[in-house]
Amino acid sequence: MQKYLYSFRMYLLTSFQYRFDTVLELIMSNISMFITIIFWILIYRSNGMIAPFFAQYLTWDLSVHSAILLVIYLATATVISHLMWSLLGMVAFWLEQAQAVMWSFAVILNFLSGMFMPLDFFPGWSVRVLELMPFAAFSYIPAKLYMNQISPAESVNLLIVYIMWIFVLMALNLAVWRAGVKKYSAIGG
Repeated sequence: MQKYLYSFRMYLLTSFQYRFDTVLELIMSNISMFITIIFWILIYRSNGMIAPFFAQYLTWDLSVHSAILLVIYLATATVISHLMWSLLGMVAFWLEQAQAVMWSFAVILNFLSGMFMPLDFFPGWSVRVLELMPFAAFSYIPAKLYMNQISPAESVNLLIVYIMWIFVLMALNLAVWRAGVKKYSAIGG
């Protein structure tokens, strides 16, 4: 038990650079998974012999510009997701049981990102507001990019907004981390 408390204390004292390295590792694993998916889609589209019944339903009408933006959006969404969940995980500094908070946030996140229901079903004014929130970067905007339903200029503008969200979330993470480390106390160690 002492070993685990010691390692957790050492993690608390590590620099923010270490945690940023874990974000980069997560981004790279998601990009490699995306490249694998693209590879299989290209195989399906090229000869249709592996899964001929899927070949007729697969669409790949992306321009190079849209494909590059899609990869950038997925990487941005990965960073935003990590920062949001780590910020929410730091609630454990103040709560003994943070699991209910995490589950509640997961429902809200899935609803506001368009995973339960496309954001197009919402009123027009709320769609524009939800597009500016970081949740839309998870599924709604990449799906719109894939289906060519968003202009490249608008997608670049939204990408700038999401990059600004990354900096806001990084600042919040750092502030909450510092406040949480001051609040943290080891019991039984």
